[in-house]
Amino acid sequence: MPDERKLYMVCGLIWLTAFSLLQAQGVPSPQIEFKETEFDFGLIKEGDKATHTYKFRNAGTDTLRIEKVHAS
Repeated sequence: MPDERKLYMVCGLIWLTAFSLLQAQGVPSPQIEFKETEFDFGLIKEGDKATHTYKFRNAGTDTLRIEKVHAS
């Protein structure tokens, strides 16, 4: 069992090293950047609707895909 743990650790280190090298070489990747991440609606009366638009942009160098969005 200890050999199996060592194998997992080595594989993890190889993966992290490869990922770091790819990032350092400027491999295209999307990066979402929000203008603001919080908004205070203040007091809202029961039954009133409140809306706010969060503005964002793709600060990366590849296509940014936004999928499976859920409101809370």
